[in-house]
Amino acid sequence: MGALTSKPYAFLARSWELTSIETVDILDSACSSIRADTKGNLIMRILPNLNKLNNNKFINHGFISDRARFSYDGIKVQRISTPLIRNKNNTFSELNWHNAFEIIKKQVNQINNEVSGVAGRLADLESSLALKKLINSFGSNNCFNSENIKINNDLNSNYLINSNILNNNIDFCLLIGLNLRQEIPDLNIKFRRLYYHSNLEIVSIGSKNILSYPTLQIGMSLAILFNVLEGKHSLCKKIIKSKNALILVGSSFYQRADFFSLNNFVTWFNYKLNIIKSKNSIVQIKSIINAASHAGLFEIGFHSPDSLSINNSRLLYLLVADELSTLNYLKKDNLKQFIIYQGHHVDVGAFYSNIVLPSHTYLEKSATYLNLEGVVCQTKKVITPIYSNSHEDWKIINALSQFLNTTMFTMDLNEITNKINILKNYRFYAEANKLLGNDSKLQVQHSFKIYKKSIHFSIYKFYKIDSITRASKIMTICIKLIKDHLNFLN
Repeated sequence: MGALTSKPYAFLARSWELTSIETVDILDSACSSIRADTKGNLIMRILPNLNKLNNNKFINHGFISDRARFSYDGIKVQRISTPLIRNKNNTFSELNWHNAFEIIKKQVNQINNEVSGVAGRLADLESSLALKKLINSFGSNNCFNSENIKINNDLNSNYLINSNILNNNIDFCLLIGLNLRQEIPDLNIKFRRLYYHSNLEIVSIGSKNILSYPTLQIGMSLAILFNVLEGKHSLCKKIIKSKNALILVGSSFYQRADFFSLNNFVTWFNYKLNIIKSKNSIVQIKSIINAASHAGLFEIGFHSPDSLSINNSRLLYLLVADELSTLNYLKKDNLKQFIIYQGHHVDVGAFYSNIVLPSHTYLEKSATYLNLEGVVCQTKKVITPIYSNSHEDWKIINALSQFLNTTMFTMDLNEITNKINILKNYRFYAEANKLLGNDSKLQVQHSFKIYKKSIHFSIYKFYKIDSITRASKIMTICIKLIKDHLNFLN
């Protein structure tokens, strides 16, 4: 067997011709440390950063996913090069930045506080904070996450993972609607090591997945999940006997329309287990977010999308928001609504908008993100922006704010870090008031609405999850190979 080489990089450059820049991958919530090798202004390859494995707490052990390694070819194609305006015949025409801001100002003068902002998977903290300040300056607090994540974000323990969660001698793990290999590959590597070092028993409810280590897959129907939650399944005995059990919930579970009803059962299950189990044993339930922007958006006050507020907004600002889970809320041919899309690729969000503002990708700017452990990670500028008429996201919002004569502001990393720390200290509910740690009564809603849809994660979402990967030819080839050679059912 010969050396494993990168096919897209083969015969393109010599190693001494490359310039290496250490940065962070933002295509999943782990924010893995990577090294981008460039030749001139072209990205030749992306590798795991082996020089500084400890630059953040979520160590990726020298591994990155195929998506992080090969999707960089999507950076330079299907890009938005200049501001665009939608014509009456549903085509787009080019215009300069001053005219674009003038059009937006005319729309703003016709509305009161009927404004909403939606931030996407790739939105950084600088631009998200800038968008929130802009929306608040109009007298509105309608700031939403672009994905339908129905997690209670009042407690950051509901969406953040402790960096030592896998170092506490976990002896049993239950995965509900979670494909670790696709959603958080770095976390999957940690579980692989735990399995082989401590013989960790891992059970999965959901689609059958190949996680690079043995797991017990007991089904994907809701009936099996209910049997477990009601104590009727043989799995419950293992959970009770375990000293340190961990239950992880994935996106295919918490993005369901009936999540609140199902979550009541999970909360009740956790409550009863901690009563039955001894004081020396615990059960932890954690939700795994899979986008780099999710944790940061929750920390600064963005919420799950509200269809009524979005539809009633006269002005809707989409910040790199290309997720259909939110865009499907929009009514077709709503002439009263003016939609601004700010992003770097001609993707789903651009086709919904009235005006398009071009921005930079994460490899063309320095930006800040909060990973799923709550660690502040910062990307570095790897290449010069492909189009000179595009700008950084937060600078666009800052310039628009000044043009509209609203509150002016500046952003830097220290301000963002301080803002996050303040918001962590002043939550609606403190960590000490967690329900399972005291004798208070369990609060459960009384109206339940549950659908029979099975718990299923589509593997195709991994390769086509955002505007960059959807523009990548290599990711398209990956999906084609899966369809041609593997018998995966969508």
